[in-house]
Amino acid sequence: MESKVKKVKRFLKSKYTDYQSFFMPFIASFLAGFSTTSRLFISIDGSVVGKDCMALVVSIVYGKRAIPIAWVVRQQKKGHMSVT
Repeated sequence: MESKVKKVKRFLKSKYTDYQSFFMPFIASFLAGFSTTSRLFISIDGSVVGKDCMALVVSIVYGKRAIPIAWVVRQQKKGHMSVT
């Protein structure tokens, strides 16, 4: 298990890994499926993840699911998050 975690960390830290290459094609395709008359609901959620970490996640609500499209994780205790 530890080697898989290391592999994922290396992948995420790579200068060749960015959201435009990996996530934007999925998001663009997903958003293209909405008509201009459809309502698009956005959810913003702050959650504690791991030990002393907070995540701020922006998601598109689709049916009974929330599909994350952007997120920021900061090492800090529970409470107000300043994303600067």
